[in-house]
Amino acid sequence: MNKLKIMGIILLLFIIPITSNAESDWNFYIFGININEFQNRDPLPMIIGAISMICVHEAGHIIIGRMGGMDTSLRWQDGGPIVWADDGFYEASRMQKGFYHAGGFIAQTLIGGVLTAIPRTRHSDFTVGFNAAATVESFGYAFRDSSAESGNDCKNLDKQGYNGDAIAIGSSAITGSFLHYNLD
Repeated sequence: MNKLKIMGIILLLFIIPITSNAESDWNFYIFGININEFQNRDPLPMIIGAISMICVHEAGHIIIGRMGGMDTSLRWQDGGPIVWADDGFYEASRMQKGFYHAGGFIAQTLIGGVLTAIPRTRHSDFTVGFNAAATVESFGYAFRDSSAESGNDCKNLDKQGYNGDAIAIGSSAITGSFLHYNLD
């Protein structure tokens, strides 16, 4: 399943209004967040925030890769954007390769934190969409097996001797805590 389909399904989970029986105290939760929190939000800024998160994730790979001396480019593979390190990857140190593969998680967590720290954007629908997408996307990395030639970020971190699943789950936990704060 390509990245755009996965993000579409994730957004639907957060946007589709779910009602409960008025006589019942049942609520539906995703990642510990009551889905009713999303019903009164404007879906367009949330979708734009989610799409922006994908761009920030890929930009993180590009920026960190170039800082490590790699020639990076953006390509489309498996129906979604992917950053490719053309030159300099094999000459890079293990640490540079690790930062390159973790660059997306680093960037999306950093930007999610900045959006949450700024009082004006803290509770905006854009920020909620950004952090919701980052939370679910990072968590999903640890559980998906990519058939792409380049694998996925977690698998590539594992190849460098790092625990890719722990990095993805950690990123998800951090952006999830931002999301809880955004919804207060």
